[in-house]
Amino acid sequence: MTIPVSMCIVILYHITFAQRPDLTIITCYFIYPVFFLQTYQVHGPYVRERRFEDPARPYRGKLEHVSPTHDDLERGTFVLDEADWRWLNDTYDAGIRCMDEVVGPFLEALSDAFGEDPYLVILTSDHGEQIGEHGDIGHAHDLHRELLYVPLVIRFPGGPAGAREARPVSSLDIVPTILDLAGLDLPPHLSGRSLRGDLPGRRLRVAEHGGTAFATDLDGWRLLSGSLTHSSVKDPFPRLLHSGEDPRESFDRTREAGDRARELEDELRRYLERYPRLQIERSSAAVDVALAEQLGELGYAGDE
Repeated sequence: MTIPVSMCIVILYHITFAQRPDLTIITCYFIYPVFFLQTYQVHGPYVRERRFEDPARPYRGKLEHVSPTHDDLERGTFVLDEADWRWLNDTYDAGIRCMDEVVGPFLEALSDAFGEDPYLVILTSDHGEQIGEHGDIGHAHDLHRELLYVPLVIRFPGGPAGAREARPVSSLDIVPTILDLAGLDLPPHLSGRSLRGDLPGRRLRVAEHGGTAFATDLDGWRLLSGSLTHSSVKDPFPRLLHSGEDPRESFDRTREAGDRARELEDELRRYLERYPRLQIERSSAAVDVALAEQLGELGYAGDE
């Protein structure tokens, strides 16, 4: 039975690297019935939050006033030691705690705002972050699990509280879930599924980077294939990984499990045939100059 929601609140902990520290921390969009709250607190250059620092291990290193990027490590601009990596991790965690202080009261106020009206809350992130994993930092230059596995917390109207779902889901399921609960039809070109109701225990999941590189997941195996636009990627594609036996994804299993790699290649080919890449239509609508600059800094707008 469909329970039409009066509002869907999507909260995105935007974990990304920006080039300027003065970007807006919280951005809100409202296109009924969706209210979209996006935060930029958890990104580099990381903002120092002294309230959350551990006095037992103070940091007085090279990163106090600068935040390194993927390109910095590739060029050798920074050589990071254990204390530097710990500082980056601690500062990243402090950003999350800072946003928790903002989002927590916001969520608590929703029940007063909506009363008995049903509403849906989704808390997630669009990607993860590398802080030392595979010797790198940032994102957008690989497809390892630390970049693909993100939190997805959903408050369904009248749904269970505190339940954890072990079956595979995807960020591509967010839009179908919203449409389903709003009582709207799902377009056939969407590869995701509504998360309301029964979920399959076995499922193919595909992530992509720029339409040229792909991560194909099935039964604990992940095939990284295609080509990334970043020539500085340390490990060549394709790579076959098993996150269960190798959670750090350090070993390529392509030679020893070639049949599995070919199976995932076939699965990816069928997936792309069924769900071809959507064509982006350019808009001629006028955009505020300040907003356009901010979107460009965040990688959402540009010449490409």
